[in-house]
Amino acid sequence: MKPGKCCLCSLLCILLLAACQPRSNRFAPGAHKTADCDTSLMRRYRLLKEQATDAGQLAEASKRFYLQAPPPCRSAMANILIEDLFNLAYGNQQTEELVLPFFRELSRAPALRPIQRNKALLAIAAYFIYARRETDSASRILVAIRIANPKMNDTTARSYHSLMGQLMVQTGDLKAAADHYTKTIALCEKLRDSISLAANYANYGTVFSSMGEYQKSIAMKEKAVVFFLAKKQYPNLLIGYTGIGVEYGYLHRYDSAQYYYDKALALIASGVRNPNAEFDLYISIAGINLAANQFDTARFYYNKIVEIIDLSRDTERQRVYVMASTPAYAAIRNVDREVALIKTYIPRFYSEKNFANARDAYYTLYHTFYVQGKSAEALANYEVYDSLKGLQAREENKQYVAELETKYETQKKELKIQVQQKEINRSTTLNGLLLALLLAGGMGAAFAVTRVKLKRKKKEATQQQQFTRQLLHNTEEERSRIARDLHDGISQELMLLKQEVPPGQAGAREKIDAIISEIRMISRDLHPVMLDQLGLKPSVEHVCHQMMERNLLFTTADINYTNSLSKNHELQLFRMIQEALNNVVKYARAQAAKVTITESAAYVFTEIIDNGTGFDVASVLNSGNAFGLLSLTERSKSMRGKTEISSSPAGTLIKIEIPRSDV
Repeated sequence: MKPGKCCLCSLLCILLLAACQPRSNRFAPGAHKTADCDTSLMRRYRLLKEQATDAGQLAEASKRFYLQAPPPCRSAMANILIEDLFNLAYGNQQTEELVLPFFRELSRAPALRPIQRNKALLAIAAYFIYARRETDSASRILVAIRIANPKMNDTTARSYHSLMGQLMVQTGDLKAAADHYTKTIALCEKLRDSISLAANYANYGTVFSSMGEYQKSIAMKEKAVVFFLAKKQYPNLLIGYTGIGVEYGYLHRYDSAQYYYDKALALIASGVRNPNAEFDLYISIAGINLAANQFDTARFYYNKIVEIIDLSRDTERQRVYVMASTPAYAAIRNVDREVALIKTYIPRFYSEKNFANARDAYYTLYHTFYVQGKSAEALANYEVYDSLKGLQAREENKQYVAELETKYETQKKELKIQVQQKEINRSTTLNGLLLALLLAGGMGAAFAVTRVKLKRKKKEATQQQQFTRQLLHNTEEERSRIARDLHDGISQELMLLKQEVPPGQAGAREKIDAIISEIRMISRDLHPVMLDQLGLKPSVEHVCHQMMERNLLFTTADINYTNSLSKNHELQLFRMIQEALNNVVKYARAQAAKVTITESAAYVFTEIIDNGTGFDVASVLNSGNAFGLLSLTERSKSMRGKTEISSSPAGTLIKIEIPRSDV
């Protein structure tokens, strides 16, 4: 395997099982004393988990506890039991021989409702996808669920599409994967489940990674990681850190990769465990060290993989491990068995037309023979590797040419449509002109009066815009002055005061530090210095980042902007985005929001959308208490633009259109 490259992307195992059953409907209809079932059984179940000494004992005890519970109470505890046992098996694969058959029993249990039986089946499919990488087995289960449930409810559909997305990634159908993840994300937004939304957003990043768009994947996974950290979702955080590190490894930015690997290692040291994430983590760290000829360190991490995963039970990971680790061990022992195994992989890669893996196999053989000092064998394998590298490039070029041809055909069709549209417009214009000539005589006087009125209204509107612009300018000037006074005046005085506090009074010094930090935050909010120094795009992305950290609102930004507004207009647009997001936090009860900025030849378009509860736009605007919303419309008018606000129980959409300053 080529140094620094791991064949497996770091997969983010989403919180799909908890999503399969709404908490408000946990108990089966007609169950006897369901509240008693919930209270007493769950108390005893928690005690059982605390007393278990190892994973195998906990799995056996949990199954026995469920089977000994009164039948009417089993439905009440099935949901949490499936979630716990899935997480147990995912983190401790030696328990799968008990857990998976038990899930199959639950999928056929008459005491459970259909949605709970589906949940057990989805758990099996998830295990095959994430833990075993057995795509055929997972596919059969998901197809069966789809056939048996043509009209899934939203929570089951969310889990189904998420698993299908990952299944398509593993089988290489990236277009289908993107389609499934798009559906999953829409369902997460509809259900207002911010944690699942963040997890699937990161999973969507894996699609970009598989296409070689590593930077886009990093951006998506970093947003999810910020949210997981704020929510203290440490198992997902471990997978997220590892995934970002792998992406940086693909970009050969090993310092950045190691930064995230160190964060993942710190989580493991604190007790957060996940063998699947650890496999990707350790094999990636080992690969970096192997590329740097740090054989001892590389072998240290390869050995850790053997300690946590039984590779004889996982042929896919075994293949990855053998191809990655063989050169590291070639320096200290005989690796003939591994070399023979790698040679058996190559015909399979050719039959599957997987030239990338075949290329990596020959690179591993070259590297192994080179370490052993076998120059002739090393050279022979390097020559094949080099030829396959060229072939891979040609395959990529063919794919790129096909994409260009598709784009060309699309552009030709669009051009034809535009020509036809111009012909229609010209015909319409001629007809309109004839009609206008017929009516001109009778409407001349009315036109003159109307023109005077329009001219007067346009002048009034221009004066209003100038007044608003000046008012906003004066307001920003005052904000800037207050921000400077806070930062340069009060902050400096507090710093001097802190120096006068005796060293023994640590509490007072910490309190002063907290006040200084709060003043600096207020100062930045009053006047966005980052906007002056870095521009609109980084400033908006920073605001979205703050929303996730401060308010736990999963906020993303998709910005395609080339500095086509003046600095003053950028400031006004930034204020509008700030105001819109603050309204989401205060009133919308939303789980997620997104800011999109795009450009056309003449305009800059901005959209702020959330999945909150919505409101009656007309009623609020006419209430006299909608200063924030009115400020959006007034700011856009001052820039000769416009703002449209639409809202429903599914969420709110704010559209802002501003003319480009460079047109």
